[in-house]
Amino acid sequence: MKLDQRPLYMCILLTYISALQNGIDVGITYCKRAHRNTGVTLKVEKGDYGHIASAGYPNNYTTEVYHGHLCNVELQACSTCKIRLKFVELRFPDCESRQTLVVQQIRSVCVTGCDHLRLFEVDQPYHRSTERNYFSDSEGDTYDTMSSGVVIQHCMSNGTSMDGKRFYIRYEVIDKIEKISGTITAPLYSAGTGTITSPNFPLGYALNGETFTYMIQNLDPYGHVRLVFDDWDLAEKSHIQVYDDLSGPNLGTIYGHRKRPTIMSNGNTLVLVFNVGSDKFACCNHIGFRATYTFVSDEKWTERPRTDCSDSYLLQNGGVIKFHTDPMELPQWYDCVWIIKRYIANYPDGVLLRLAETNLGKGWMQSGINSLEIYEGVTSLGNIIARYTTDNFTAGDILYSSGEGLYIRLRGVFNMADKLKMVYTAVSNFTGIGCPSTAGFMCENMWCIPDDLTCDGIDHCGDNSDENPVLVCVKAEIEDDVDWIWTWDKPELEEKTIAPVTTTVNSCFGMFRCHDDSACIHPRYTCDKIIHCNDRSDESGCSLNVLYGSASGLVHSNTFPVINYVPYLTAFSLTIYYHYLCT
Repeated sequence: MKLDQRPLYMCILLTYISALQNGIDVGITYCKRAHRNTGVTLKVEKGDYGHIASAGYPNNYTTEVYHGHLCNVELQACSTCKIRLKFVELRFPDCESRQTLVVQQIRSVCVTGCDHLRLFEVDQPYHRSTERNYFSDSEGDTYDTMSSGVVIQHCMSNGTSMDGKRFYIRYEVIDKIEKISGTITAPLYSAGTGTITSPNFPLGYALNGETFTYMIQNLDPYGHVRLVFDDWDLAEKSHIQVYDDLSGPNLGTIYGHRKRPTIMSNGNTLVLVFNVGSDKFACCNHIGFRATYTFVSDEKWTERPRTDCSDSYLLQNGGVIKFHTDPMELPQWYDCVWIIKRYIANYPDGVLLRLAETNLGKGWMQSGINSLEIYEGVTSLGNIIARYTTDNFTAGDILYSSGEGLYIRLRGVFNMADKLKMVYTAVSNFTGIGCPSTAGFMCENMWCIPDDLTCDGIDHCGDNSDENPVLVCVKAEIEDDVDWIWTWDKPELEEKTIAPVTTTVNSCFGMFRCHDDSACIHPRYTCDKIIHCNDRSDESGCSLNVLYGSASGLVHSNTFPVINYVPYLTAFSLTIYYHYLCT
């Protein structure tokens, strides 16, 4: 049975009209300095309206008004509201500095020597996304805020010109609701498909307790709305509530940060309410969402994909992304999105992605839409790095991104024999002083990776040098708390004893003392192919492997000479015995 979607739609519309009718005329607020700050703050509600003007308007202002160079008016509206600004009159003297200080304008500060307005929204990251300077040629422009708080700042020069020094702005408080309508065959209203996004996408949204509403209506009363989320990166405190059966009890379905949905409406209208949540200590770590809507005539969605394979990963060290189907299910459609993103600014230098294993079978070839797409950055809007289909897909490719991370999307029909494995690694650049402390292991291909990724059974370097048996990868056969300094040279058949250390003031206790006493260095910097001592003693005799702690282990290899370690550690000396094993 088709449901009549009109009751809630009319209710929302009437509420909107009522708010405009019942709003209060706040009057004119003059921009002037208060006693202890640079301006005034107005709290306004839905439907309120008023004006902001320069001091003394409609007369010109003078430098004596402010006793300084700027003033502010801040508007604070309700959490479901936004503010519409109309720059009715902007009369400022011509500004020569404006032509030469373009960089300064981009940095969003008052332009020195210019009379103008500067506008920005209050909460981050909206603040840095919306900062803009307005001059006389912006007269007549309209600006709708993303959020409920905005600051209009009057920047004033100390010039003596009396010509054109005034401004007048009208504002009104309206609902934060985006309304979209259309049909398959009626482009007069809109195309048959389009997108909706969270505020400030893809630059992130504020966790300031606000809500944003989206209404998508198929003008065909018997039609439907299909929704696929191409991007889904929500904070733990955020959620989307979807209202579908609008003529029923209107109990919305809630989708949290871990549940990337696909939605098919029962009727012809969908209403989505995005509640960002509130956390004053968190900002800007989550991008939000981007969804593609499509107006359709049939409620059946035979190619509706599973999306529960999607996930996001913080780029700390590295990891593995695995895809496999449910062995109990028949072949079916999948739409998997994986995001690998930085969580620390400027670390690491980049991310390596290696396509380690593929077995995608015939199901992928029969799907029609069969693709693995990898994008620069962490959204579907990034530049595409690689696109694989059944025809050109092979394991072993290594991709690199120096941006904020990677966006990976796999779509197609898969069966129980199909699987995919990808290895991602945080990498840093090798420099003249070696690898950074956060990525202390240097691969043979000159990438630097975190030490924790060595000898874990996974090729993170891309050339397998982090798993090479020459490095004596015996972590699995000794205690987990042992730290290693790996060797690069072939061991020699001899016994070496490290001289005892002392605890005098000038000792190298716990450190490596260069043979010429030129320096004391941490043992991890020995045998790292970088000279730290003047006499090169930190790189000599690098067949010696030093353990810290107590351990013994035995490794067997069919290819490389292997070392048997039986270390003895006391307060006076450290003796290491080692020999080759014939295999």
